[in-house]
Amino acid sequence: MNTTAWDTYARRKPGGVLAFSQRPAVEGCYGCQASYITQADDPNPLVVKRWDYTPEMWADRLKRHGFRHPLANEIGPPGGWKTGTLLVRALTPGARARAAGA
Repeated sequence: MNTTAWDTYARRKPGGVLAFSQRPAVEGCYGCQASYITQADDPNPLVVKRWDYTPEMWADRLKRHGFRHPLANEIGPPGGWKTGTLLVRALTPGARARAAGA
């Protein structure tokens, strides 16, 4: 787990929810990915890192790092688009799952 993710984990309160979305991983390209983003007024590009995993890999990683009830799934793209969205959600340790309709 990288430092940023650990900081996020450490700041969550029991009962908190970690949720995020991103584009799904490209098949076979898992782990840390980086991109250079050109900035209009700066000759130095901005480096943006992201971590790409399958839904199953995300759920497993979160569970191994103490998150409870991890859920990760990909929703299909809207009409005319080729890429869907990966949705990931997990509860921090000490959290209790809420009853349906609560």
